[in-house]
Amino acid sequence: MNKSLFVLSLLALSLHLQAAPMWSELDAQTQTDLVKLADRWDALPDERREKLLAGLARWRMMDEAAKVAAREKLHTWQQLPNEDRARLRERFKVFSQLDADKQAKLRELHQRFRGLPPQRRAEFMRRFEALPKDQRQDLFQRFKDRRHGDSTRHNSSPPKSDQGATPKPPSHDLKPPRPPRPEGHGGQDQPARKPRH
Repeated sequence: MNKSLFVLSLLALSLHLQAAPMWSELDAQTQTDLVKLADRWDALPDERREKLLAGLARWRMMDEAAKVAAREKLHTWQQLPNEDRARLRERFKVFSQLDADKQAKLRELHQRFRGLPPQRRAEFMRRFEALPKDQRQDLFQRFKDRRHGDSTRHNSSPPKSDQGATPKPPSHDLKPPRPPRPEGHGGQDQPARKPRH
């Protein structure tokens, strides 16, 4: 029993330690698809070569519409300034470290926002950008605190710069509207129903 477990462990380790293929080991079609990398392929780290091969496999499985969308995203990415790319990489790194539930919630919020009519999205962005810098920073800080589970940092009193000023409506109206609840779904918005006997 122990001997077979040891052999299986060695086999798993050897599979993990196998190097990604060298350029000369790639089939002709793969070399054609990756021709721009021919002169530096063998110098790339194994992990990078494996990721490139996995990406190529996904690319080959895409239909034409998905390929067009991917090309557009790549073009948009390439047009971004280096600072924006670095900022987006950092955001992705933070996102990838979130647990699956938080990632799913953020994806849902993003999809809800993207599902709004363009005029409504533009209105949200215009209103956000019209906020004073300190209020925008406060919203970002609240988001960070909520993301890290720190809900005690902010209280309900307005910022000191707003003392004595006319109260502004709460910033919750910047959130996209909730989708309608399914018919018969019990929730806080509906009166409690009596159980049937």
